[in-house]
Amino acid sequence: MDDLETTVVITPAIPLDDMTLLERLVLSHVFDAGETDSGLLLYSDRGAACHLRIPAHELTNAYMLSRAVAHSEINRIIARVWKSWCEQEEPGKTVAVDLSETSWEFILKDIVARSTVLAKIRVLEWYRHPSQNPGSFGMNIMLVTANEIAGRNSDDFFEDMRAETEIQRPAEGIRRSPSVPDLAGADPAVKRMRDVIDLQRDGKFPSESFILDPRGHNSLTRIRQFVESFGTPVPVEVDKDERRVEAALACWEIMLDFNDRFMNDEPISQSVHRVRTY
Repeated sequence: MDDLETTVVITPAIPLDDMTLLERLVLSHVFDAGETDSGLLLYSDRGAACHLRIPAHELTNAYMLSRAVAHSEINRIIARVWKSWCEQEEPGKTVAVDLSETSWEFILKDIVARSTVLAKIRVLEWYRHPSQNPGSFGMNIMLVTANEIAGRNSDDFFEDMRAETEIQRPAEGIRRSPSVPDLAGADPAVKRMRDVIDLQRDGKFPSESFILDPRGHNSLTRIRQFVESFGTPVPVEVDKDERRVEAALACWEIMLDFNDRFMNDEPISQSVHRVRTY
């Protein structure tokens, strides 16, 4: 849809000292940008641009002053683009930069990783089409930290709310939705996961021992750690009846050992640990 209306807002404003000149130049072409007292505020009413045309002298100056910064994704991209531009017989006045493969989110991640002020950057994007056809409107959100980039869309949120209402409604007399899996015959580890989550939801599980955030703000890394914590089988607790059976069997073995030694005129064991097993 060529006439899709898209709005992007990035908060908070990025301190100018936390960005290299190259990052600032590229982000200013990806989005609209305005300086505030807090730094550079990024926003757009046309969506994020992926195919950029940057004046060659501006790109050259910014790249030369920024290329010494280590661990910069945009430095790697611009180095390749700038070298290709320099090798042209008649370089143009602008340089084409394609961010469709490695997008602008990684520039924000590099900035947060170096920053001593920013802990995270929030990205909100909503879009619509005048036709209002299904799938032509929605919202995306993204949280960028020094370690990861986590994103959700409006469909994810609606699915979470639907699943939550399914959990809260009584199970009796309610027909299972086709989209809800039947876990009756699922792996025991899956049942243990659900039991732990239910205990946490009901306040019966110590919060300091729980891996997941009970408010639902869980990264993919956190969810994976939760799943992997169930990889080790849980020790089976023996109930009282089973312990009684084990004790009776032990007594029976001791009696057989005593009788065998007595009938064969052998010395009687003074310790249960030396009793023969049958």
